[in-house]
Amino acid sequence: FFFQAEDGIRDFCLSRGLGDVYKRQVSTQSTWGPQVKNYIPEVAKKLVAIYNQKKISKALAQNLSLTVGRLGLILPEAFSIFLQDLIKPWSLSIRSAYDTEEKQQAFRGIGLIISKNPNGIVKDFAYLCDAICEFKNTQPDVEEIFRQLVIQFKESASPKWDEYFSQFPSDLQQKMKQRFN
Repeated sequence: FFFQAEDGIRDFCLSRGLGDVYKRQVSTQSTWGPQVKNYIPEVAKKLVAIYNQKKISKALAQNLSLTVGRLGLILPEAFSIFLQDLIKPWSLSIRSAYDTEEKQQAFRGIGLIISKNPNGIVKDFAYLCDAICEFKNTQPDVEEIFRQLVIQFKESASPKWDEYFSQFPSDLQQKMKQRFN
């Protein structure tokens, strides 16, 4: 398939069916961000409604997760109010997405969203941890976001962390211990 970037240059790019976005377009978020900022709260509400439909395709769910993460980089507050309804489907779908720069950005965005409403992940923190543990090729800044999320959550759940953590599936507990000690 050929994709045409905003600069008009056409390049050949193999699509994996996940709506891969051109790297040049990824880097232009700062230019289109101000234009869409006013629409993000309404978009956030609609994306959450789509997530919560009974049946959506895996590809659509992954694209939603990438989109939520990217928009979270621009206006995390708009998504933070929906975090409790968003984090489980977001985590389940992003966990199986290819390890790409888009996925890195999605995790950066969800990190910002979580920073605006940390209590929004309490109920489904294990799903987020599972998505984190499945992401193998992280850039150092994204790995630091993961580390900080786990540390902050563990500290806020203390002294009940051990009890909470014991409810995670055993394989996830092992992955978390290996990755975060």
